[in-house]
Amino acid sequence: MEVMMKHNWTLDELIDSWTLLPNELELIGGSKADRNRLAFALLLKYFQIEGKFPRHRREIPQTAVDYVARQLKLSPEVYQRYEWGGRIIARHRVAIRSFLGFREGTVADGEAILTWLQDHVLPQTQQIEALVTAAYGRYRFLKIEPPTAGRVERLARSALRRYTEQFCEAIAGKLSIPNKSRLDALLERETT
Repeated sequence: MEVMMKHNWTLDELIDSWTLLPNELELIGGSKADRNRLAFALLLKYFQIEGKFPRHRREIPQTAVDYVARQLKLSPEVYQRYEWGGRIIARHRVAIRSFLGFREGTVADGEAILTWLQDHVLPQTQQIEALVTAAYGRYRFLKIEPPTAGRVERLARSALRRYTEQFCEAIAGKLSIPNKSRLDALLERETT
């Protein structure tokens, strides 16, 4: 259920979201190879927009690649030569997180997000899509890079399961013993 970035951007939207600011241009610097400068800039802007890094090169819209390349006075084609795996992208991600004040998420962060979903979101909605969106928003608010989309969805589903179990236990705890016996008798009739 990974939510993908939109791919059709108006010029105004590109200007608002993908324009490199002076401090970002300084961070990007001129010492990197062209492909690395362009990719770094795209990763930076994508993270600012989405609160996470893209998992694949194709997640970054071509219109954004073209727009950012023009700002850096580079050919957009150099982006295709960027190594999507390995040490360079790992270093870029570290530098971007540091620049933006984010950190990598931990298992403990995931558990805290799960508890937060149970306490603050699930009383209003039990829709998985809404839970996933809320989880991403919480990670962003806390300035934590979220885990993979699959992991975020599993967190949402776990929160829903725990919430449902706790809700049922709370209701069952409020029933009198005679009412529980009557319900058990109804269930026994259903199974025979």
